[in-house]
Amino acid sequence: MERLSRNSSCGSAGKDCLFWRPPASPGRGWQLFIPMQQKTKTIFMARKLKFFSLIFALVGLLSCKTSQMSYPSTPTVGMFKVAILYPNGDDKTFDMDYYEKKHMPMVAGFLGKNLKFYEIDKGIAGRTPNDKVPFVAIGYFYINDVAEYNKAIAQNRDAVVGDFKNYTNIQPIVHISEIKQVVYNSTK
Repeated sequence: MERLSRNSSCGSAGKDCLFWRPPASPGRGWQLFIPMQQKTKTIFMARKLKFFSLIFALVGLLSCKTSQMSYPSTPTVGMFKVAILYPNGDDKTFDMDYYEKKHMPMVAGFLGKNLKFYEIDKGIAGRTPNDKVPFVAIGYFYINDVAEYNKAIAQNRDAVVGDFKNYTNIQPIVHISEIKQVVYNSTK
């Protein structure tokens, strides 16, 4: 059996120490000998390190995602709401896909920082099951300043109105209102 040299940093308790094994043949260097108990501890520590690294990475990713959600998507008192209503009727057409993907994003781009967020509603029913849907769609822009909104729309009126033909034959109704109260249901 080979003679093992105890590493000088081991002290008197040799069971947790690493040992250097002399070369078995000329030309080979000294080899590190790790007792089985030490190997088990090393493997356990490596797994523990990987686990905690994964936890830290996950927490980091979650915190990045939350920091991106800086704009509230709920109306607040003092905001203004621009509702664009598209009345239903005989021979009326409306391309919701185009409205969602092209028209509303285009107009939102014209509004710039004045726009807080926008919503799109698709009409699905009237007051009773037998009633026709009164509006096929309603678009909402939530803004801070009505004068800025009017200025942006006036500057881009031709683009906005010219795009109507791409998704509808309905003349929209525009209604601008101030949000006076926001109440959330507290019933559980």
